[in-house]
This record gives sequence, C-alpha cells and structure tokens, in this order.
Amino acid sequence: MNQDLRRARIVDIIMKNSAVKVEELAHELHASLATIRRDLTYLEKQGQILRTFGGAVSVPSSTELSLQKRALTHLEAKNRIAQASLPLLLTSQSVILDAGTTTGCLARLIPNDVSLTVITNGLNILMDLAYQDQIDLIALGGSLRHLNQAFIGDSAIMQLQTYHVDTCFLGAFGLDPGVGLTSPTAPQAYLKRKMAEAANKVYILADSSKFSVSFPHVTPLPHGVTVITEKAVDSTTAKKFHDRHWNIVSAAEFVDANHEGSA
Repeated sequence: MNQDLRRARIVDIIMKNSAVKVEELAHELHASLATIRRDLTYLEKQGQILRTFGGAVSVPSSTELSLQKRALTHLEAKNRIAQASLPLLLTSQSVILDAGTTTGCLARLIPNDVSLTVITNGLNILMDLAYQDQIDLIALGGSLRHLNQAFIGDSAIMQLQTYHVDTCFLGAFGLDPGVGLTSPTAPQAYLKRKMAEAANKVYILADSSKFSVSFPHVTPLPHGVTVITEKAVDSTTAKKFHDRHWNIVSAAEFVDANHEGSA
C-alpha cells in the first residue's frame, strides 16, 4: 500500500471510529508503529485528525478554522485548483469571487493587464486586487465575519440582487456529495446561494479534504454546477455528484482540456 493510500485509509478509519490506537492502525494496515506515528503527525499538520496519547481522534466536523489557519493547509492542492480555474476566469468579463483561501489563490493569479469586473465579499481578495487598475473591483458590503474575513448579511444580499455576472467561483467549508455545499452559519450559506443565482455559470473550488467535512447549513444550488478539485475522485463519490446533476473534474483534467483546446 502506497503512502497516500495508507494515509487516506487512516483518515477513513478514524472518521468511522472517532478514536483509534496506533497499534490498531498498524495491525489494520500492515505497517510498522513508526510509520503510523509519522503518518499521524503528517495528518495532524494537515488538519485532518487530532493526535492523542497513543493514537488519534477525528476532528469535530463543526470546527471551523480561521482564514489564516486555512490558508496554511492543503496549499499545494489549492494552488493546483486555482491554476486550473484561471482560464475560466480569464474568458469571463465579470465574475463573483466568494471569500476563501482557494478563491484567494485564484485572485492572486489574475494578471495585471486583465480588464475584468470582480465582485467579492472577501477582505483578503479585496486587498490582493486593490492596486490592479484594470480591474473594476466591487466590494460587497455587510458585517465583517472576522473568523474567515468575509462580509456577510443583508447588505451584501441586497447588493448582489443588483448584479448579474458571467461566472461565479464559490469556496467551500464542507462539500458532502450526498447533501451538497455546507457552511457553518445560515447567513454564509444563504449568501453563497445568492452568489450562484447571480451568475450564468457556477464553479465550486474545493480540495479533496472538504469532502470529509460537513456543516449544518446547506446551500441549495442549481443543476449544472461544476466542482473543481485537485485530483480525481473515486467512482462512488463521482456518482453521488452526478446524481445531483453536478459535474466534478480534477485540476489535471481541466489543464488537459485547455491544452487540447489551444492546440
């Protein structure tokens, strides 16, 4: 069993059992105690599990990390997703960028000479794009939610109702293939819904760690949404998305498609 598969199995076992001992994992996965301990250390740094004395426990699904902490996790995956999404943004004249770390990675890739209208509720995105003169940057007002540096609330909703854009890029706190896009609070979930309603095309940018996280508030989204993640998902997960009439593609698939289109 290779390293990535073993670590994925560890996360799966911990999520199913809530808590597990190092010895149990070593026996289940036919690996040494030292290997399992290294895997647990790595997975804890990635925010996927919590170490305990002699084992590990699952991370509570309702635990929401701050923007600063999320920005340091799964950074390679987020950058791959952003790189794959950039051509979609550059073929648009107007976009909505949801607050978040992956959408923030996408914003930082926008070239300085691109003429584009960007509507966002993300303070980090506003700061990154503030000095790009060619961008018509529109800030959604409302109350600043300090934990994820996002403006939310009635003011943002009312403002969104006056816009219609080509493309919307949503971030994800949690993405359950059977339920859909989930958020920690009702205002966040509702704002994402209104962002999607204001766009012709909707993309959800979500690294694969989000598939194992669920929050209580669901964002109803229309058919035809496309989820962009960093790597191909298994057939069971893909079927659940397809049953929702959503598309799911990996960053590599998008890059290959773009190369074929430009050939």
